[in-house]
Amino acid sequence: MPPRLFIVGATGYAGGDFIALLTALHPDLDFRAFVRSAEKARLLSETIPAVQCVVGSSHDNDLLATESEAADIVVQIADTDDEELSFAMLGGVSRNKSGVYIHISGAGNLLDLSTEPGVSHPRVYGDKSDAEEILNLPPDRPHAAIEQELIRRAASTNTKIVIVSFPMLYGEGRGIFAKHAGHFQLYVQGVLSHGKAFVVGAGANRISTSHVSDASAALVFVIEEVLKGRDSRIRWGNEGYYFVESSESSFKEIATDVAKVLHQKQLIKSTEIDCLDSESVSKIWSLGPLIWGLNARARAEKLYELGWVPSSYPRTESMGAVIDSVLTSIKLKAELIIQLG
Repeated sequence: MPPRLFIVGATGYAGGDFIALLTALHPDLDFRAFVRSAEKARLLSETIPAVQCVVGSSHDNDLLATESEAADIVVQIADTDDEELSFAMLGGVSRNKSGVYIHISGAGNLLDLSTEPGVSHPRVYGDKSDAEEILNLPPDRPHAAIEQELIRRAASTNTKIVIVSFPMLYGEGRGIFAKHAGHFQLYVQGVLSHGKAFVVGAGANRISTSHVSDASAALVFVIEEVLKGRDSRIRWGNEGYYFVESSESSFKEIATDVAKVLHQKQLIKSTEIDCLDSESVSKIWSLGPLIWGLNARARAEKLYELGWVPSSYPRTESMGAVIDSVLTSIKLKAELIIQLG
């Protein structure tokens, strides 16, 4: 029988792009996806016939555990902070004994909440050189507590676990549902409502980034290594933490790209960038000062050492297509509100 992969999150932005790539490259695998509605299951199966859908809710712990136990590789790419979902899936894999649980996290754990927003800091975390520190970051950091608990539980049951941490993603996804990152849509909406592109403080904070296609390729690279069995070079547990990143930018550089595209589309009057304080940005999005204002600098030392090479899609060249997708989404939501109102 072919190896079975069970995924939760195949209808999301990163998950949709990933499953589109993996099924194209490895049609020989047995794919099962956990989907939260019958309609999404139908559309996903019609678009990617290789995927068999299982319909349920994130609270169907027994079903999640049963599907995870029956799989060779389990991928949780739905919500990195969903403890109930993640622990149920890990519990199922722990009963398998030979399965592998892959948890998709994010570089939000590198956001130092004590630092001033908009200021550049030199600290860059490498997943090899700083491995111990990364797995012992303060639990109030985004994603840190659940990452540490997953590794602790996996160790207690001798379960193979890999954590793949994505940076801030950009680019148009290949999935059939979410085509862009939610935080990016919120930023574009914020720029449109404010009338100008903006940054927090000076906008000098630096963020590791990756095109969503590069992130998917990195995850496929990890899975291909896992499938090698005894010849796999992937590590587990405390040694199984992998960053993904292919570039780095200041947030002001990102804001400048957005301003240029929106100005070309005549949606804002100039390409000038406003420097706003944290209070003003928090009125646009409560997490804005955190996500748009702090540093999150990661280095994918382990994947580069294994031979993974990102394509490094130019952010500026992909920005137009992404913003078109965002604007379409905003328009459709507005039309729906009018219809329901």
